[in-house]
Amino acid sequence: MFPYNKMKKTEKTEKKNKTGKSKVKYSCESCYYITTNKTDYFRHLKTKKHLKQISRKQNANKIFFNTEKTKKNANTILEICKCGKNFKTRGGLWKHQQKCNIEIILHQKSVSKKCFQMLPNASMTLTPSTTENTIPIDEELKHLQLQKAKLEVTKLQKEIENLDKPQTSTKSLTNELVETIGKIAGNNNCNNTNNISINMYLNENCKNAMNLEDFVRNISVSLQDLDYSKQNGYAKGITNIFMKKLADLEPTKRPIHCSDTKRLRFYVKDANKWEKDKNNIKLTSSIKSVGMEQVKKMSEWEKYHPNYMSNPKELKVWQTMLESVSGGINQGEISKNEHKIKKELGKAVDIKEELN
Repeated sequence: MFPYNKMKKTEKTEKKNKTGKSKVKYSCESCYYITTNKTDYFRHLKTKKHLKQISRKQNANKIFFNTEKTKKNANTILEICKCGKNFKTRGGLWKHQQKCNIEIILHQKSVSKKCFQMLPNASMTLTPSTTENTIPIDEELKHLQLQKAKLEVTKLQKEIENLDKPQTSTKSLTNELVETIGKIAGNNNCNNTNNISINMYLNENCKNAMNLEDFVRNISVSLQDLDYSKQNGYAKGITNIFMKKLADLEPTKRPIHCSDTKRLRFYVKDANKWEKDKNNIKLTSSIKSVGMEQVKKMSEWEKYHPNYMSNPKELKVWQTMLESVSGGINQGEISKNEHKIKKELGKAVDIKEELN
């Protein structure tokens, strides 16, 4: 909204219009502008001339107010600290005095002076106050800095005295290290004793077991096994073939034993000796060999169904069977199926109960 003076409706002319009513005058005191038309009056308020006149008056008022303020500030008395700093208020001076080093020193001197005066023979020990006031403030500051330096020196001396203590701490650390090494060695010894006990059990009680290679060579896959794989999948199909063959043998004559079903640690007999199957390489190879036997068996199924390519039902059965004996469409699926087979075999040939 534009700045303007209030319209004065009190000033009426003596002249009257044709209706007999007196006209109202609108006046701007800043520009000495008078009109009887309200629209013209508001148009005047928007003109550059009026706005300039208003801004001049406002600036003049500001200058007057600032000069009054500076005069008032000039009359105010500043609070001065003994260190030389000036403050406008007494509260600001008091806050500064709580932190001011010179004020603290002077306060301490006054307190000590009063204490000495209270003692008997104070007049003999004390020097006159005039000589005390002549001590420069810089010397007091130097004295405080010297005391601070002495404290730092004593702190360093204590640290030097404590240099022998880390030797005792290193001794305790070495003792702890020896204990931990002993624990590690104990764990390794436990593992070694477990391996020795498993090998002893297998060499003594399972010395007449078959070799894994002979065991796999004697596996014969039937058409019923092929049909079971088609209905239940590759993993269950291969597991079924292994389980049937292992069931025909006594536990001491089996070529596979598992010492840890969780981590799938197997022992196999190969070349007439028992050994740990590292990374299950030999067992994985045996699983793949049985899988190949299933693939070979499909040719026998094709002989019994010579027209399977032209018969939609038989062709669908053939495709399902081929998918079930392939082991998976990629290496990830094949590895997953092999892991499932090892899990089931580990449960069947677990040797933990025999060792306990």
